[in-house]
Amino acid sequence: MEAVASGVAAPAAPAEARGPVATAAPVRTEHVAHFWPKVVEWLRRALAEAVQHELNIQDVYRRCLSGESLMVLLALGDDLTGVAVLDYSVDPAGDGYVLVYACGGERMPLWIGELVNTCRAIAQERGARRVLMVGRKGWQPFLEAQGARLRCICMSLEV
Repeated sequence: MEAVASGVAAPAAPAEARGPVATAAPVRTEHVAHFWPKVVEWLRRALAEAVQHELNIQDVYRRCLSGESLMVLLALGDDLTGVAVLDYSVDPAGDGYVLVYACGGERMPLWIGELVNTCRAIAQERGARRVLMVGRKGWQPFLEAQGARLRCICMSLEV
């Protein structure tokens, strides 16, 4: 899976006692359509439960196809178990950041650390100062264990 997604060979298999290795692989735009059917329901659920109600699943697909957003696949061994969608933006002070605005999958506690490491690496490559994650409250303890901290609360008023 990772070789197709990023052109990089997957790491060697771990000892059986340790279980499968978590990997994160950014997906080149020409491969988005191939992986989309495998991840669309995870993303649909993520969007339905997040504050990003103004984005629909077709917008996310279009943004990944065009390169406006970056799809990152998450796997445990050979099993695709998650997906995240990232954007790069600049805040009003002129500082760049990477925003994870949709993320979902299965067995998240096993791959969240690899996702965080990958997001940090992507942010550094782009000269960003931080990674921001928009998500559900249940993700907070897992992200805090990776060094994230709650910086604000986003509240939504429907009109």
